[in-house]
Amino acid sequence: MLERCPDKWPALVEDAATGQAMRHILLDCVATEKISDEVVASCVPALCLPERPNAELR
Repeated sequence: MLERCPDKWPALVEDAATGQAMRHILLDCVATEKISDEVVASCVPALCLPERPNAELR
C-alpha cells in the first residue's frame, strides 16, 4: 500500500507525530531506488545508531 502513494512520502516522514515510525517503515518496506533523494535525506535520522548502546538494553 505504501508503494502506491509516493507523493505522500515527504509529508509522512516529516509528520511530528508519526514521522519517525514512517521513516523506519518506508526504509524497511520500499526499495530505496524508488525513494526520492529528498525523502531519503529525511530518513537519515532513522539510520543513525546511538554512539553508546543503552546499558539497560544489554
